[in-house]
Order: sequence, then C-alpha cells, then structure tokens
Amino acid sequence: MSKHALPLVVVALSYLADACAGDPSVTVTESALSPAPGEGLPRGKSNPPALTRLIDRTGRPEISATLVAAFEADEEARLLAQRRYNAVSPNSTEFRATFEASLALIDGIDAVCGNQLWPDPTRRPRYRSLATLLLDDQIYVHGGRLGGSVYLGLEAEAAGVLEGERGGAAGGRAPGLDVVQSTYSVLVTGTLSGVDDGIESDDGAHDPSAFPFLADPQ
Repeated sequence: MSKHALPLVVVALSYLADACAGDPSVTVTESALSPAPGEGLPRGKSNPPALTRLIDRTGRPEISATLVAAFEADEEARLLAQRRYNAVSPNSTEFRATFEASLALIDGIDAVCGNQLWPDPTRRPRYRSLATLLLDDQIYVHGGRLGGSVYLGLEAEAAGVLEGERGGAAGGRAPGLDVVQSTYSVLVTGTLSGVDDGIESDDGAHDPSAFPFLADPQ
C-alpha cells in the first residue's frame, strides 16, 4: 500500500478476532451479520464481536519504523521489537523510553538539538512530551472545522508551534498528503514540512471527493 493510501478518518487501532486459532479443522460458516449465538441480535455497532489479540497499529505512519529499534543493527531483533510494539496495549508505556532515545538521536540530524516538536528543556528527558504524544497512536480530526486537512496540524497547534488558533486546520490525513515528509519534519526540525524522504509523488491517483477516496488496487 502506498504511503498516501488511507482516507481522512480517525484511525486508532486494528484488531482481528483470533477465531479458531490452532485448529485448522474448524470451519467458520456463520456470517458476521448473523445473530450471535444465544443473543438473537445481528452483529453491528450495538452488538460488536468480541475482540481478542492486537496485531497491528494503523494510526500514524512510519512511527514504529522510525522510533522502535530503528538503530538496532540486528535486523531480526529490530523486527521483533516492532512486532512487539504493534501487539502491546495502546495504554502501555513499555516503549516510552525507546521512543525518547530514538527522538533524541533523530533530533540531532540537523546538528541542532532541541528544535524538535514539543521539546521541554525543563524536563529530563526533554523528549517525554513528544514521546507521550506519539505513543497515543491515533490520527486526530477536528470535526468542527472546515478548510482542509493538515497532517499532525492539531498536534503542532497544541504544542504552540503554529500561529493562530486554527493553524492546524482540521488535522487528519487526506489522500495525497505527504505524511512521511510531515513526520520527518516534526522529528528533525519541529515543523510540518521541509525534511523530505525523496519521494516526490504517490504511485496512484486518489480522488478526495469520491468514496472510498483511494486509488484502484494494484
């Protein structure tokens, strides 16, 4: 999937029900929309299925690749750490120290320390505020605002680095936004642009006005 492939939604966490794990002889034939056993109610918002094992996070792109064991020389150890991050509860602080260490290293890429988004020179470590924000792996949208999507805009506005009350616009993530550039810029210079990954455009054409807002699958 390309880096601009998600629509403008508040994306929190992806779960899969681990039904019939370890028993390939069991065949699930019941429809997800059929009444649950003993309940008599169709599956839906008021009667969701039970969630089990967390297997992935689909909030902010590039966070696990950039901040979880990014400087680990052993590729297998790095992948194991990233899988572990994807599986822990979003309320866990297990990876906070890992985030803080990675943020400190990335902050120095431009040879200027302390210009990352939301540095706090009064705290040790100074990267605690940004680490805490990024551990809350969700994309925020201001439902009361119109005027376009600014990825990480609401977070930057809350950090006081954007001028004006609406500097972050509606936040969120619209198709076509270079969210990786925004992420790198926030981590290196504390801005929403300027530090690029060298990719000039997406590999698909997205229509932000027509559902489902995404390019055709490849």
